[in-house]
Amino acid sequence: MLDLVETMPDAFVVSDHEMNIVSANAAFVELSEAASADQLRGQSLAQWIGRPGIDLELIEGQIEQHGSARNVTTVLRNRDTGDDEPVELSAVRSVGSEALYAFIIRPIGRRLRDLASASQDLPRSVEQLTDLVGRMPLKEIVREST
Repeated sequence: MLDLVETMPDAFVVSDHEMNIVSANAAFVELSEAASADQLRGQSLAQWIGRPGIDLELIEGQIEQHGSARNVTTVLRNRDTGDDEPVELSAVRSVGSEALYAFIIRPIGRRLRDLASASQDLPRSVEQLTDLVGRMPLKEIVREST
């Protein structure tokens, strides 16, 4: 099973109860532009995922309340360039006093670019704009609605 997780195309990360990275597959190493999984071990996942002090806490709250977080749209930050890569993640937590969190992270930037370019010339209905919530930055949705 570990071989399957290591070779899966979506990024997979396991963190401890303090959100420090315990393990990461090759896809996360590539996505985070790290040299190796060893370089990531022990680092706070908050260095890469979401807006500092906001997104991971919200995700943790969803897991506490619902048992999992599913299809959460956030960003993966590149510490060197400052560029944010839009990603979608799902997460669960193990039970026990030393709980572990497992995250599956997939880039969605290409999907968002395709969505935006495919409909540049067409006005959107309220329903179409509502469907964009969580899939597109709020700034873009406001621009579409105006």
